Amino acid sequence: IGSDSIYDVCDRRVRVAGRLVDEGMAVRPEEEELREEYASEESYGDEKLECEEWLRRFAEGKELKYYCYRLPDVIGPYENTGRLYGYYIWIKHSDVKRVQLDRVSQTRPLSFVYSLDLCDNILDVLRRTKSEPDLVDKIHGKSFNVCFSETPTLKELLEIMAKNQETELKWKDPSGLADVFLPSTECGAISDDLARTLLGWKSSPLADALKETGDFFARAINWSGKERRKALKKLPKKLRKQIEDQYE
Repeated sequence: IGSDSIYDVCDRRVRVAGRLVDEGMAVRPEEEELREEYASEESYGDEKLECEEWLRRFAEGKELKYYCYRLPDVIGPYENTGRLYGYYIWIKHSDVKRVQLDRVSQTRPLSFVYSLDLCDNILDVLRRTKSEPDLVDKIHGKSFNVCFSETPTLKELLEIMAKNQETELKWKDPSGLADVFLPSTECGAISDDLARTLLGWKSSPLADALKETGDFFARAINWSGKERRKALKKLPKKLRKQIEDQYE
C-alpha cells in the first residue's frame, strides 16, 4: 500500500494542466540534480516510490505476484494523522477562532480515499482471484490510484463536514499565509480510472463517507488517546489554548 506522495518526487513536467494525475506520470526526472532536490523535499514520497521500485526488481523472474495501491489522504474511522480530525474540532469551535485557509485551498481540486472502500476492494480482489484466474496476471506489477470520484477543494470538504455536524462554519478571509494541514501532498487530484477498470474499484459518495467519519469523531472525541492529541496539535496555538481544557 503506497501513497500519491510518490508523484511529488516524479517529473512534474509530464503533468498536463487541468488533467488528473494518472499512474503513467510516476516517472522520476532524468536529471540527477532534480531527483535529489525532489527527494529532499518529499522524503516520504521518495521512500514510497523506492518501495515500488524495489518490488519491481525483486519480482523479476520470480513467481511472486503483487500490485500496489497509491492512496491520497485517507479519511474514515481510525484515521490517525490528526488532519481531518483536527478540522472536525476546529469546525466545532470556529466561533472561537474562525477557520482560515490560503487562497489555493479555495480553488484547488483534491483527492481523498475512504478507508472502508479500500478494505472492501482488497477483499473483493482476493475473492475475484479465485473465480477469475487471469486477474492476477492482469494486475501483476501495476500500481493503482484509488480515490473518491469527487475532487472537492478543501473549502468544499470542510463545508460538507460542517453541514453534517449541523454547525455554522465561520470563515476568516483567505490568506496566503494560512497554515492548512490538508492535503499532505502537492500533486493535486488523481485519476482512479485504471483501478475502476482493472480492480473493479468503487468509491462511496464523499458526503456519506464524511458523515460516517464525523460520527466516528463525535464518539472518539470523548476518548483520551494519541489520535485526539495529534488532532489538537494541528490547531492554531491560540485556539488550542482556549479549548484544550475541554479535552483533558
